[in-house]
Amino acid sequence: MVAVVKTEEGQVLGAIIPCELKEGGHNFYGDANTCLFSLEPQLNILRTSGLGRNFIYLNTKNKFHPIGLGFGGQVGAFRFWIGDEMKDCYITKSDCTYSPGRMLQTMNEPIPQGLDSLDSLAALTTALDGAAAAATSSKPKPEVTPTPPSVEETLSANFLCPLHVKELEIWGTGDLSVLEQQRALLKQQDQLRQERRQVDKGRLLESSFDREFLLGGTFNRAKGPEAPSV
Repeated sequence: MVAVVKTEEGQVLGAIIPCELKEGGHNFYGDANTCLFSLEPQLNILRTSGLGRNFIYLNTKNKFHPIGLGFGGQVGAFRFWIGDEMKDCYITKSDCTYSPGRMLQTMNEPIPQGLDSLDSLAALTTALDGAAAAATSSKPKPEVTPTPPSVEETLSANFLCPLHVKELEIWGTGDLSVLEQQRALLKQQDQLRQERRQVDKGRLLESSFDREFLLGGTFNRAKGPEAPSV
């Protein structure tokens, strides 16, 4: 099974899922054959790293946990996340389950770093020298120098990249044996639906409550014309 996502910007990425998509609640499932990939604008395959086992997450019912489809990372901070109604989707740059790598073109841009400590010291020295030279003529006006972002803040801002999903497709894959298994499963599900629709009257007769309140009129008529009807 393959999940393919196309973004508003025209990039194509997704995941190869080697097992059935099933409701997991708040738990991960799957195996090491799962992998992430990007197709456009460049081909990149991210296989499992062997360090983590949070392969696949699918939750559509449990409202106390994130609702959507996720891969890798942990609950609330997935490596690849497709939210409910394809909202609040995102990609992160790394996790323990899948190999390091970038899946979006915007994630290939160099991460801006904060100013080096030597550069900051040189800038401060130049400003002090300029202020001392101007002190003989007039009082210098105070200048407010913007504080550069720290490396930690810059890395945190660039770790998560929003994903603007335009289209989502799920492709079924497999050979003829998988197709036969799917047909058998669909037939079994159809039989279960038919059984739920049919009422087993024999089971209703086993309960005195059902005989009295649900089929009371039927049994009264069976006793004869003099029996009172309910």
